[in-house]
Amino acid sequence: MKKLLLIAILSLFVAGAYAAELQMFGYYEMNGNFVSNNNLGDGGSKYQENADVANFDQTLVVYARFIVDPKVRITVRSYIMDGRILGREGPGGSYYGNTGGYGTGNVFLDRAWVAYDITEALTVELGRLTANDYTVGWASGLYDGTFEEMGGRDQIKATYKVSDEVSVYATYIHDYESSTQDPGEMGNVRGSNDNQANGRDNWGVVAGAKMDFNGLFVNPYISYYTYQANAYSRPPASLYSVYVDAGMAPAEGLNWTVALAYSGGMGDDGDKGIAEINGFKAKDYSVYGAYLDVAFVQEAFTVGGLVAYSSFDEKNGWFTFGGDFDKTTIIDGYFGYEYGFPASTMFQLYADISLMEALSLGLSGSYYMSNVDKDNIVGYDTSYGTFMGIGKDSNAYEFDAELSYAFTESTTFSVGAAYAKFNDIYNTRSPDKYSPDGVTYFYWTVATEF
Repeated sequence: MKKLLLIAILSLFVAGAYAAELQMFGYYEMNGNFVSNNNLGDGGSKYQENADVANFDQTLVVYARFIVDPKVRITVRSYIMDGRILGREGPGGSYYGNTGGYGTGNVFLDRAWVAYDITEALTVELGRLTANDYTVGWASGLYDGTFEEMGGRDQIKATYKVSDEVSVYATYIHDYESSTQDPGEMGNVRGSNDNQANGRDNWGVVAGAKMDFNGLFVNPYISYYTYQANAYSRPPASLYSVYVDAGMAPAEGLNWTVALAYSGGMGDDGDKGIAEINGFKAKDYSVYGAYLDVAFVQEAFTVGGLVAYSSFDEKNGWFTFGGDFDKTTIIDGYFGYEYGFPASTMFQLYADISLMEALSLGLSGSYYMSNVDKDNIVGYDTSYGTFMGIGKDSNAYEFDAELSYAFTESTTFSVGAAYAKFNDIYNTRSPDKYSPDGVTYFYWTVATEF
């Protein structure tokens, strides 16, 4: 279906290209970083040796929008990424990292859709659009959606503008999983190339609204997504979520955002269905999350604090904030929230200070407190050679600092440092609790938007 949608969209472009107006926008970003103890080692004891890693990558994202006529628009997004990871041996000879390139020369066409303005109030979009992460409870309201970094899905989406303050939308989502997907992708089936027999057609529906009343925004949505059975005896399973965020964000003064989310699943066999998808033990589950961010904003500075809560149940698992929830450099960004510290309550104080016209300083301190009621009950292997299990006494903290210089209105150069420390966690090499050495992260970034 993906290929058919892409062919249909590109055919429309070819047919009307001679008359189309072209708009282009996007961004370029180059990053370099050095991470010490990226595997959560503790100095070479029985748990895990320390290891360091250096990374370099660059990304170019380009949107091309073809205005065929006042009521028809075709948008295509290309994504180019190149990078390298340089590993270094730990003190005992263990090796972590990868000296080869990852994604070297990778070029993707990962979004392509056509939009029709049926009336002044009704717009219909067809193709591969960005989708809310409907498999969990959190929605895009907490993420920076400027360049639509969330996942793409084949969709039919209708948006209706009820008034200047209110618009509603409904989306049908289709997602085919083949047996040749990457091992880390949801629903992967290994061992056969018979895609028709071992893949499966999945579908979902999302409905929501976006409302803004004189600066007060309210964004509710509900979603339902179902996974079909396949030849590997993977049973069908369904996921659902209900979400709402609200807040105010004036240019100066008090800013606040509050969000509540409830998500769950239903499967014929939890051990093989939902458990394979989200790591839950029960065949039916429900979890919830909450988020509050309050800040005082002035031209010269911003100070604020936030709290994020993930519920946990031994039989049901935990609420996941999603991979785009990056409030800290190491725990959320580098390790990823689910892998960095799942099933927890996060507290953060932050400040952004304008030092001069083009120079600013960002500071934050964060603390993660486990919501687990037993020992060594939640754990994951991460892509960085790290296993971490948490228990009722586990906790972590992180300090972040970033200095940013706006070279032009479109280009920013940033340098930063972060330090994170995990306490009373677990490792596959021993059932005993241990507190690994701290993780230090240094980085620089050049980013240009156009």
